[in-house]
Amino acid sequence: MRAYKLGILVAATALTIVACASAPRYTDKPYTRYDKNTEYVISDESDGFTVFVYYSVHQYYPNENAVQQVARQNVMAIAYEYADRNKKEIQPINEQRIKISSARNGLLGRTTASASLRIFYK
Repeated sequence: MRAYKLGILVAATALTIVACASAPRYTDKPYTRYDKNTEYVISDESDGFTVFVYYSVHQYYPNENAVQQVARQNVMAIAYEYADRNKKEIQPINEQRIKISSARNGLLGRTTASASLRIFYK
């Protein structure tokens, strides 16, 4: 009986840990909604800015690659929109410099990705 209770405790703990997975946010600043599934933060610097994106979507069939791709596209779109809005020219964006991580919450069916990129002015 005691082994049975211990097994239930271990299984419940493992399920809790697995079910709570989500990509870490790269900044503690408050995020602004960009679209239904995307939030972002812009951190201004003297020679440019940094874009932080958090993308979260419900998926019936997990596909972290697709979620990461959308997060990358949103980082670039937000960067160009911000630069245009502030009438600044930016250096070309190298997609390989985008820092990205993703995770899946199997219990809720949500896949998340966090991405960030440092942008420099021309």
